[in-house]
Amino acid sequence: MVRGTSNMSQLMAPRMPQSLETREDLTMERAKWNRSLLLLALAIPVLFVLSFPQTSSAQLPFHVNGNFFFQAGGKFLFNDRANEPFTDFFSSTTGTEPANNTAGWYVGMGLDMPLWELPWGDVIVGTVNIDVGRIEQPRKTFITAQGTPSITAPGQGEDLKQKGGLTTMGVMIHPKYRIAALTTEVNGKLIQPWVIPFGFELQAFAPPSPGLNIFEVGSIFGVGVDMVLTKRLVIGIDNRWHVGTGQTGIDTLNTTVGGYVGIRF
Repeated sequence: MVRGTSNMSQLMAPRMPQSLETREDLTMERAKWNRSLLLLALAIPVLFVLSFPQTSSAQLPFHVNGNFFFQAGGKFLFNDRANEPFTDFFSSTTGTEPANNTAGWYVGMGLDMPLWELPWGDVIVGTVNIDVGRIEQPRKTFITAQGTPSITAPGQGEDLKQKGGLTTMGVMIHPKYRIAALTTEVNGKLIQPWVIPFGFELQAFAPPSPGLNIFEVGSIFGVGVDMVLTKRLVIGIDNRWHVGTGQTGIDTLNTTVGGYVGIRF
């Protein structure tokens, strides 16, 4: 009798969809190189010890001064959030529309603080940056009259569907490396290319992962160009890559492409 009960319990126990199991296996593989990349990014600052500043921030010329900026642009995921319990209630098995949109927008703000000017003219700037992104998804999740998810009773009406979407937030701390050799002046406007060689980022996102995690630790890399229009006004464009460690069980790799307007000080 006990054996029969045990077998029955195994049959009735919920099983994870095979597609989700495969997805988690791939995520774990990605997480391995993501962690290695993060460790490399956090180790790179050691290289700057060999280039100790020769000029303090108070002595820097104006063209390397700080910048307070607002930014906006497009945000693009490299892997969608489809077939998860909190995004589309396992769309591959329930028949709901998958949350597979990977393109959205972001807005943010940040502060550049000059740290030092290297002997050969390059400038290292410390940046604190925060942005919020949104990736819309179709109205997909069927809701019963009681307001709970329903697999067996779809079609309750358009007003009983839940509007889907993914909201992200990133808090980033990183240097910017302004490249003196590529800095030029065009029609009186100073053009300053820069790179983000490494950085630290804490990402948060909703809906959460299948494991109910909302936070992801990662790193950031990027390139951009400042155009100094006047003594105080600067505009620019940039492309940033946000790499997570995969510790949440999902792949959060994404990129942002956009522009910004800043005030120099």
